Amino acid sequence: MQKSQRKVIGIVLESAEPALIEKWCREGKLPVMQRLKQDGVWTRLRSPSYISSGCAWPSLNIGTSPARHGIGFFHREIKNGTYRIIKKYADQVHGEPFWNHLGRAGIRSAIFDLAATLPSPDANRVIVVDWGSEHPAWKTSSYPEGLINEIQQNVGRHPLADWYQEQPGSKEKCREIADKLLAGIDLRTRALEYILDRETFDFVFCNYSEPHWAGHLFWHLHDRNHPQHVPEQAAYCGDVILNTYQACDRAIGSLVRKFPDANIIVMSNIGIGTHAGGDMMAQEVLRRLGMSADSKAPGPVKGPGGHLLPAVGGPIAAIQRVERLISPALITRLKKFIPQRQWDAWTRRLLGLGNNWAGSRAFLLPGDNSSLIRINLQGREPRGRVQPGDEYRQLCSELADAFMELVNPAAGETAVEKVVILREQLQGEQIDQLPDLAVVWKNFGVPIKALESPRIGRIEIPEFNKRSGGHWHEGFLIGTGPVFRKGVSLEHNDLTDVAPTILALFGLPAPDYMDGKVISGAINENPTG
Repeated sequence: MQKSQRKVIGIVLESAEPALIEKWCREGKLPVMQRLKQDGVWTRLRSPSYISSGCAWPSLNIGTSPARHGIGFFHREIKNGTYRIIKKYADQVHGEPFWNHLGRAGIRSAIFDLAATLPSPDANRVIVVDWGSEHPAWKTSSYPEGLINEIQQNVGRHPLADWYQEQPGSKEKCREIADKLLAGIDLRTRALEYILDRETFDFVFCNYSEPHWAGHLFWHLHDRNHPQHVPEQAAYCGDVILNTYQACDRAIGSLVRKFPDANIIVMSNIGIGTHAGGDMMAQEVLRRLGMSADSKAPGPVKGPGGHLLPAVGGPIAAIQRVERLISPALITRLKKFIPQRQWDAWTRRLLGLGNNWAGSRAFLLPGDNSSLIRINLQGREPRGRVQPGDEYRQLCSELADAFMELVNPAAGETAVEKVVILREQLQGEQIDQLPDLAVVWKNFGVPIKALESPRIGRIEIPEFNKRSGGHWHEGFLIGTGPVFRKGVSLEHNDLTDVAPTILALFGLPAPDYMDGKVISGAINENPTG
């Protein structure tokens, strides 16, 4: 394929749900994306977010699976050789982003606010890191170094920078956060245009993280069937998710007008919907299966309404314990006075307090919608209790079977979509950085409140996650412009396919280490651009 002589503009709508994009395009509520979709290529993207949302960004940036880049859940991961939870940072990602290959080929890039990136001078690019990330993995910075200061002085900071997320409790607080999301989209577009007006770039890759915040915090206002739906708040604030998507649609329109002859990619790396709720009960399931040793944590932990949480050594209970002692508002203030690395280390230690993972055969790691199970494996864990080989494989199979038996009594059907035994699906030198099993809960549209099976009996715990929206496991991609085919809807592709596809737009082959491939049927065989 010949090299594209036109610009390529890539726009990520972080965690934008493809079902909502399709619906609102059909209804004419997202006119820019509707036109791009009609004039180009549409496909859904399978995302590795069945493990967690944290692994999606490196898979997009590098084009590899989590077993190669080594990230499961940036915020809360087990440190190999210990039973400690740590936070990982962008410099702990294995592999290099695909735009480094562009730079070595003489292609000038502008990379703006993509998560899990570093402001390194290794390639022919300008890069801004964590100006307004929903989940920062590095300090706010840039290359060239002075650029971030220029942006903050001339445009400003993101209104939600450094904010510790909390569920807005009143309609006024909902409106305040919603207004900050819309203001953030406007500032983000202005910051990006500030960069693009400085010089000419061949490739632009930018991220709008506001759909991520909106989906987590306001799903219950969008979905009238959600048990946390508050009609008064919904009427006062409107559909915050729709408003956020529409603001992003307008921002995309401004970039399309700025570069009318460019090849345009609009995509999301992961979806979002009702928080499943099954993870609340996974620790108790493991206990009843005889996998988890008794917790050392003292005293009960209660959720809203005084409901007692079983298995108080679990990570969800630990988070709840911390937030009962220190309010999210106070946490936001405290973080201003404590160095970030110290804060990260101290707070992650709290997640493991009271657990007895060393005495367990299998234990629950922190996750964000799926349930992540780690086998206490000899030779990997300090006090491993399960032998590698047949015993390990048999235990993984037994756990998968037990979780697949679980029934959601409210729905009258099994509660688990699938259990992924990661070593059977993924290959890579960083596989030991990941959980051993991922229990993917079904999306019933409302949180799972109870589980039952002949093996474990009945467990009933009310969902109290502060996020009413949780991640689901598909993104999307729209490609339009001279090199893309017109009016084509493709079968599912993979998030790791994006990097090879963008390289192909510039006539570059994908490196051998990439797991993805060029999206078949998306690009004209003889592009004129």
